[in-house]
Amino acid sequence: METLKELLSYKSGLTGIAVIVILSIAAIYSYFAFQKYIALWRNTNYWSLYPSAVPPEWVSAFNPHSAVPTKWFKPINVLKKELYGSATNITYIFKINYKWDVPPNDVKIVINATYTKFAPAVIIKIYGPKFKVTAIQDTITNLPNVISLNNFDEAKNAIMNWANLNNINATLPTAAIFRQKGTYYITVTFVGIGKFKASSKLLVDGTVYGLMGTDVFGRDIFIYTMLGLPYGLLIGILTSIIAATWGTLYGLVSGYFGGWVDRVLQRILDVWYSIPGLPLLILLTILLKPNIWLIMVLIAVFSWMGVAKVVRSMVLQLKNENYVLASKAVGATSRWIMLKHILPQIAPFMMAQVALGVPGAILTEVSLDFLGLGDPNVPTWGWMLHDANVYGAAVNGYWWWVLPPGIMTALVALGFALIGYAMDVILNPRLREV
Repeated sequence: METLKELLSYKSGLTGIAVIVILSIAAIYSYFAFQKYIALWRNTNYWSLYPSAVPPEWVSAFNPHSAVPTKWFKPINVLKKELYGSATNITYIFKINYKWDVPPNDVKIVINATYTKFAPAVIIKIYGPKFKVTAIQDTITNLPNVISLNNFDEAKNAIMNWANLNNINATLPTAAIFRQKGTYYITVTFVGIGKFKASSKLLVDGTVYGLMGTDVFGRDIFIYTMLGLPYGLLIGILTSIIAATWGTLYGLVSGYFGGWVDRVLQRILDVWYSIPGLPLLILLTILLKPNIWLIMVLIAVFSWMGVAKVVRSMVLQLKNENYVLASKAVGATSRWIMLKHILPQIAPFMMAQVALGVPGAILTEVSLDFLGLGDPNVPTWGWMLHDANVYGAAVNGYWWWVLPPGIMTALVALGFALIGYAMDVILNPRLREV
């Protein structure tokens, strides 16, 4: 408690704790709020509904008339009409008040129908300022669940043929339809014989999306940046705790017992120090194809040596203190002395090493994921950067794909670095501020 009070008395410590507390709260919220999206991380079919590689909506503040927002539309009316015999007509009417100078990236219509015997027919019509065009007229068995006006051949051909007949110069159906501002209606009509149920909804794929935009798969950058936060904190903190704990115990045993025990342990430490950590770590991840838990252990295995060295030097000094010698004189065991007298003295240093070790652990894990060697089923910042690199985010100018995971990685690292610096100042009087 005294250490915490002293830590809070330093600006760096206070700032670091504030940053980590805020990020921890955000991590807990993100995990529970966006938990269902973890399983959808690699589900490209789900995200194909959404616009591909578009910037965030706030960029529209710089050019509001050329940034079309992505939006789901519900029908303004549903008309059901009994026709002759047992035929039924169900029409969903969508209204779009279009106020932008550029066309949307796409318009996607989701259709669903359940029927007992006869598959209903689907008719999709588009009404604009002084025009009408039929995009789809077919049975539902011949149609996909999601009809894209720009990509589904039947709709694309129908609209482009209409555009050519009317001397409309356009390369895409949405460009032919949304040539001007105004009110547009899209009707989706199901016509069937016998009992059937149908539903429909409409998505305008805009040129901007959400708080952080989308990647080439249509994935929401904001959701996965926030989901990367709990994984980043988990990996950094647990890895650093494992490394600092093992390094502390190793240095404690080596320094306290001395003699041949110290010589053997120090030679092992020297050998381990000489091993190039990152190349061996890359080799192990290639061979083992590890999950996120094994990755944390592997990173910790190559991160404990510095802690062990410093702890040993501290223990060599502490074991000659009068209270330690007095405990030995009254018959206290080595285990009791190490746990009751020496370990509490080096515990603050261990906590500082945990804080200082988190940035390195996070950066190592991000590096492995960036190289494609981590767990691909976990949405981490490293995998976001990996995908951005593979699909040419830098070349194509998709800055919104690269910056969020990079900034969040730096922010977490900064928070723990500030705490570690303040702890170092507290533990080392020579570094105290004048």
